[in-house]
Amino acid sequence: MDEFARSFTQADRLYLLDIYAASEKPIEGVTAETLVERIRQFGHHSAEYVGTIGRAVDAVLEHAERATQC
Repeated sequence: MDEFARSFTQADRLYLLDIYAASEKPIEGVTAETLVERIRQFGHHSAEYVGTIGRAVDAVLEHAERATQC
């Protein structure tokens, strides 16, 4: 997980959605919440857990609205 968490350092903003297993069994202890915390530990301060696609859309729109108001 550490190697994966470090791979996002160049992103301006990062929204993490829930992780769902495809045809494999879920990996114990690997969740989107855990991953976002690990990403933050490696210095990415704009990583945010949003959970669902709908909440991700809302978060992106909210960020875009704030950015255009500046």
